[in-house]
Amino acid sequence: MGSCSTYLSGSFGGLEGRKLRRKDILYRPDLSPPLDRLGLRFPGDWIPSLKKEVPLRVIPGPQNHHFTEKGFQTFCSSSYQVTPQCDRMGVRLQGPKIERRSDIEESIISEGLIPGAIQVPGDGNPIIILTELVTGGYTKIATIISIDLPRVAQLIPGDQVRFIPISMESSHHLLKEQEDRLKEFKENIQQR
Repeated sequence: MGSCSTYLSGSFGGLEGRKLRRKDILYRPDLSPPLDRLGLRFPGDWIPSLKKEVPLRVIPGPQNHHFTEKGFQTFCSSSYQVTPQCDRMGVRLQGPKIERRSDIEESIISEGLIPGAIQVPGDGNPIIILTELVTGGYTKIATIISIDLPRVAQLIPGDQVRFIPISMESSHHLLKEQEDRLKEFKENIQQR
């Protein structure tokens, strides 16, 4: 599909399917002129700020009822640190333990996952699911809204995240706003 990314666990893509090393040389294909040569710029608020604490908007569920009220409050009010265990499959976080109900098992029957699902295994620390995993057997306390997923892709070990619950309706509204802005931007490029 024309991607230049590397899939390390499969040892393919990118540069010989491996991590980049010092003195590696990367070549870029012949690309169309950059936006600034066309007299265009991305709006400043489209460019992600690489802050050390990233707010991520989430929709509670699908198994948020498996957690105590205190556990869900901990999830929403705490800051979690990105651990070195992160790749295209997921981002493991460390922070205050998210308390589950005592009458609920740690694991559930494996089911399909979507990017942005936030699983909570037995240790009570969340895992943000990304693009390479298709099933999982831990309860999911929330799901990151689609327009915030690029922020997750920019996280590095040591960064902090906070989860902000919003409604499904708010999520749809934000997605529609983003789609409208992208459509307008594309139209501006085509007019040049």
